[in-house]
Amino acid sequence: MIGFTELLARQKPGPLNSKQERFLKHIDEAARHLLQLINDILDLSRIEAGRTELNCEHFDLAESLGEVLSVIKPLAVRKLLELAAGVPSGIVMYADRIRFKQMLYNLLSNAVKFTPEGGRVWVECVVEEGCSRLTVADTGVGIPPEEHEAIFDQFHQVGVTTRGVREGTGLGLAITRRLVELHGGKIWVESVPGNGSRFIFTLPRTARSEIAMAQGASEGGPA
Repeated sequence: MIGFTELLARQKPGPLNSKQERFLKHIDEAARHLLQLINDILDLSRIEAGRTELNCEHFDLAESLGEVLSVIKPLAVRKLLELAAGVPSGIVMYADRIRFKQMLYNLLSNAVKFTPEGGRVWVECVVEEGCSRLTVADTGVGIPPEEHEAIFDQFHQVGVTTRGVREGTGLGLAITRRLVELHGGKIWVESVPGNGSRFIFTLPRTARSEIAMAQGASEGGPA
């Protein structure tokens, strides 16, 4: 459907009037939304079935973040949003690089979606003992306290976006939380309606097997 829509949009078979172009755009957007929904459901199903394997490696945070920001930037430009990153150079992450970028993309795209025109979206990172703590923050519409846990549930969507319509699949945050937990980390949100949101997640700076061994030793178990 998407392929044929793109072919028609090129107008090689013949010119389209403005109404036809508008309808074609609606078809394309609906098809892409459906494709994203299918991919998200399959992704979540694999994770919950325990069929997702992490290929963890050491990589430079700034480099991977830059790759994600390059994809997010066009979305931010359309809404005249300032997109920034306060990440010190030289931070080395230990995670599945592809999944890590997926987590960042999910959080950043949500931030862009829920931030009014002229607002700001940014990323921060702090290295703590045993883990890295990353924050994706925005000056958006905010989230009511009673929804802070529910937003990580499957298909849950908070109110409306800045354009007054519901968007997305309601699976991005559910997938992100499960991926963070697969890495041995935690994720939570700090937000007040009207004052933006801060999504914070931690990732261990070492392999989970090493973490388990260290915990076992501290509890008197075998090292």
